[in-house]
Amino acid sequence: MASCTPAPPPLAAIVREATALVSTRIAPIAAPDACLAPDIPAGAGMATPGAVWFSTDDAAQFARPPRQWAPDRHVSVLHEVLHQVGMERGLEGGDDMATEEGSVEAVAHDLKTPWLKRVMGRDHPVRVAYPQWVASVRQASAASTGTPWTSAAARAWRVQLLATPPPERQLGASAP
Repeated sequence: MASCTPAPPPLAAIVREATALVSTRIAPIAAPDACLAPDIPAGAGMATPGAVWFSTDDAAQFARPPRQWAPDRHVSVLHEVLHQVGMERGLEGGDDMATEEGSVEAVAHDLKTPWLKRVMGRDHPVRVAYPQWVASVRQASAASTGTPWTSAAARAWRVQLLATPPPERQLGASAP
């Protein structure tokens, strides 16, 4: 298992806040520990319950006050906390990477605007990681709900997709 270097206090505080936001919007979860993992072997450590992992490349930024972080780092925190929700609920690991990362990143971006307004005072544009995978998830949510992907119904569909066990998770019109 990879070692865990304790996160700088600003990161640990933001992970707790992000966990609270995700818990109120998606599902109650225990507050994870934020870790900066310098050398994570493939397949090791990332599924450690109670830990949200970040690269040491982010360490310097995470040591500064959260209002000074680049907006994409905040979305990374949301993304990793959403993965933690999935791990705690046994909902991670059974999907292909496109479905898992696409759905997590799509929901992280659904939460981005209220989150950035809360921690930075305003929204900021942030590039979507895994753009093709996110587009597939957004298209499936629009098709399944008969509404634009930006609608509340489509966003709720994407949250439900994350709450669906991987063997049942599909991006077809009947899912979730």
